[in-house]
Amino acid sequence: MIGFAIAAVMKGEAPYLIEWLEYHLLVGVQHFFLSSNDCGAAATTVRQLLQPYVQRDLVTLDMQFACA
Repeated sequence: MIGFAIAAVMKGEAPYLIEWLEYHLLVGVQHFFLSSNDCGAAATTVRQLLQPYVQRDLVTLDMQFACA
């Protein structure tokens, strides 16, 4: 059961993403529901950065709207 979660939409946030996630984990966020509007190489970067968090079941990543 998730007690405290954040849902957010992002674009162009890859340089700040890990710092943002780690800070919010420290203050008690238990899960992130994230949607990225990045395309191409930026989308690949976001997926790679978030993969360890997805594997640890801390992030649910939705990229279905990217490059529509």
